[in-house]
Amino acid sequence: MASSNAYDLRLFESTAAPRRAPNRAPERRPKPKIVKRPAPTAAQLRAQQRAAFRQSVKVLSLSALVLVLFAARLYGSARLDEVNHQVADLEDQLSIVSSENTRLNMELKSRVSLERVEEYATNVLGMVKQGNYQIEYVDLAEADGVVVADGEQTVDGSDQTDGSSLFEKLKAYLS
Repeated sequence: MASSNAYDLRLFESTAAPRRAPNRAPERRPKPKIVKRPAPTAAQLRAQQRAAFRQSVKVLSLSALVLVLFAARLYGSARLDEVNHQVADLEDQLSIVSSENTRLNMELKSRVSLERVEEYATNVLGMVKQGNYQIEYVDLAEADGVVVADGEQTVDGSDQTDGSSLFEKLKAYLS
């Protein structure tokens, strides 16, 4: 695998004189022929003017459109900034109002506590706590009774044994 060409430096030595290209006379190129255009006709001039006018209208309308879009973007940014400032101001007001609400709720709770109500009732109004002797019990074990407009009294509907309908009983009860 080792070859002697890999280290043979004689390949890079120049033993002969360098070759030079022979001197040649520069080639003469023929002069280009200048061809004059014929003068444009009136119709061609009008067509060129129309095309130039259309081109300038396109450029101006595109410039106006870009200017309008830029102005709209600028206005939108200004309006957004204004709304953001309003939101920040309202958030500040909300925090102030919510802290005031918390303070007022705490004050209300302190004024309406059960101890203060009891103290006011006993000292200012002269009230006393209820005793067991003041309690009355209602007995609901008695039969229910209905008083009719004529002054008759029925108990549990026992007086109506004539077999009247439920509708008649309700009518008598409501009247």
